[in-house]
Amino acid sequence: MDRKTIMDDLGNNIYRLPGSRGSHIYYIKRENGVLIDTGHPLDDEKNLSLLKNFGLVPDSVKYIVNTHTHFDHIGGTATFINDFFVNAKVVISALSEDYVLKKSALNLYPELEVSFKPFNHDIKVSDYYEIDLGNDIAVLYHTPGHSKDSISLLLKETNTLFTGDLIYKGVITQVDYNYALNQSLDELEKSYELIKNSGIKVICPGHGDVFNPTDKDWLLYTKKIKKFRNDSEIMVINNIIPVLELFFHNNQGIKKDSAIKTFIDYLNRPIRAHLPTGYTFEDIERIIDRAIFLMITFNMVSVSSDCIYLNNKLNAHL
Repeated sequence: MDRKTIMDDLGNNIYRLPGSRGSHIYYIKRENGVLIDTGHPLDDEKNLSLLKNFGLVPDSVKYIVNTHTHFDHIGGTATFINDFFVNAKVVISALSEDYVLKKSALNLYPELEVSFKPFNHDIKVSDYYEIDLGNDIAVLYHTPGHSKDSISLLLKETNTLFTGDLIYKGVITQVDYNYALNQSLDELEKSYELIKNSGIKVICPGHGDVFNPTDKDWLLYTKKIKKFRNDSEIMVINNIIPVLELFFHNNQGIKKDSAIKTFIDYLNRPIRAHLPTGYTFEDIERIIDRAIFLMITFNMVSVSSDCIYLNNKLNAHL
């Protein structure tokens, strides 16, 4: 395997191991190197092997930053620190321990979350924390919205921000589903304002493409947040689409009517918890139908003879 093709070279000694079913893993090559996120728990050994093939040695990484405690971002941390980067300091949010233990009736994903190996940590970030990289400074900020314990890392030298799942190009992330969605949306909006006012030049998200945020991007986010506030159903739909992706991955070719019924049986209670009181079974059915319609519109799924198929790219990703 050509080590130069294993990771994307983003310039300024920043490299990305693209995520498959998990998040991207970023490596910031400095005197005190940093890994940002560690991917899916089922890919932990494979990802560690790829990092080794790229040329990383145990002393290449002094810090492992976990942007938040969703399984597809921290799944490899225990393996990485126990098997190879044994001297690396593990960084998490000060809220992460409580967040991992939270069992909420609002959780839209209870049976879809994959367990990950526990790990010890060395640094807990509250609102602000600086890391000396030797020839650069990294600043960690608390940036909730996608999750209560989300943190972002700002690389000062290049004004580059690593955001986990906080923000993507042109898309509003799924807001924290362990809390009332309006509360999570408030936090997301504040985090976006923090980023916007910081004059960030480059954003490196946990999934998708690196991008340079523009005024047009911020206007789009503002409009979408306003739309979410005016239509709570849209916010719920935005949050359940990733669950539907996995559902259709596991049930390729399922009849649409059967899909809606099965999905309602699974998510009826938590969906209701995120909607105004008085929603009927038929209302929930309509919301799921709206979500499927949007997935068809954006070519996430196709329908043939009333059977639904997840598109090949998404299917391979999962």
